[in-house]
Amino acid sequence: MKKILVLLAIALLTSACSDEIPEEEALLPIDGEASFQVNGELVAPNDTLYFVSGESATFELLINQKKMSAFWEFGSDYEQGSLKGFLFDQPGEFKLKAILENNVYFLNVIVENKYHLKINDSEKEVHEINQEESLDFQVLGSSGREIYSYFDLGDGRKIKGQRPSASYDKDGNYQVKATFKNRYLNTTVKVRKIPEPTEPSIILLDWRLDNGFIYGTLGLKAASLPNWTPNKKTYLTGEISGAYWKDYEITERQLVGQTTYLKFNFSCLPGKFRISWIQLKDGYTEFNYDNCNWAWDPASPFWSSDNLFVFYLRIEDNKVVIED
Repeated sequence: MKKILVLLAIALLTSACSDEIPEEEALLPIDGEASFQVNGELVAPNDTLYFVSGESATFELLINQKKMSAFWEFGSDYEQGSLKGFLFDQPGEFKLKAILENNVYFLNVIVENKYHLKINDSEKEVHEINQEESLDFQVLGSSGREIYSYFDLGDGRKIKGQRPSASYDKDGNYQVKATFKNRYLNTTVKVRKIPEPTEPSIILLDWRLDNGFIYGTLGLKAASLPNWTPNKKTYLTGEISGAYWKDYEITERQLVGQTTYLKFNFSCLPGKFRISWIQLKDGYTEFNYDNCNWAWDPASPFWSSDNLFVFYLRIEDNKVVIED
């Protein structure tokens, strides 16, 4: 009877120890003579284990790898020998103690109804995100407890913490695994490729107004013409009624940023226009303006493209603007 009272006193004294959970991403290494065996896995004393309410587990105390018959305490439950098939029937934070003679060994036990792996505060089976988008990774218990975890990002990188951040610079699908002690959660991150910025096919390089007439220079993006090559002649075609064009052959070019634009000088009244720029199929035959249907004829043997662009030239607040 005295021995039991002494053991209970030791247990109560031990329970007054700090309840702080060590911030480690994996199970602690076993470096002493004592260890626990939990569901067949070795665990170091003082470590933390996570369970779900309704789960059961078997605990055994080992001294120098030999199973010992200990006196177990979990809350108000006591058992001698091994703790077999112990049922966690309520959520909370507990200390599981194994008392052997004058020594007390314990494990921190966290029980939650559920655990959640969230990215940017969202829980999904598949997270669709953009390249280089900042992501916050987090594991939470159903009680709101933030759990220090180890995150494998699926691309060879690993981060850890309660809410570490990362981003992906390459598109693709990545399997993310969050490990916290004896548990892990998985999710998938689908990274979308950031589309290359697209410059407009037609821009207004310069302009001036004179008695309601627009005098200016259009920039026609060379890359908008499939298979455009700089060694072939380029011509303008389309519906150009009411406009006065200085030259139908485009010879000048201008670099805007990293994009090559063909320069075309014009004068016209404001209105709607349908134009395209084409290259002759053989690349060198001189264009005969009098021997073709100039008002957009995609069936003409001269054309190598059927791209047609519609735009408007307007005067707003005494300024010329171009709109799709």
